[in-house]
Amino acid sequence: FLRYLGYQLIGTIGNDARYVGSEGGAAIMAGLGEASRQKLYTLTPEYGAPGRLYGVLTDLPLEPTHPIDAGIYRFCHSCQKCADHCPPQVISKEKEP
Repeated sequence: FLRYLGYQLIGTIGNDARYVGSEGGAAIMAGLGEASRQKLYTLTPEYGAPGRLYGVLTDLPLEPTHPIDAGIYRFCHSCQKCADHCPPQVISKEKEP
């Protein structure tokens, strides 16, 4: 659709897998979620770990968004359920992982 409108894009959409980057990192910087304690997932206040994230780079002019602070990362310091239930015990229980 964007190409039809005259904009360029590369991403992980369909067979166009030329985008090389961190979708989780891009989601955090775009304000879609926060980093989790195990660093593997981007957690959203609404849905938790959303499953899959896809990244697209485009020259379409977009309104910038900013990272959010929903308190998820701070909550991980006290909850530690992920660390308690991690079978190989690789998630740190330290306050600052």
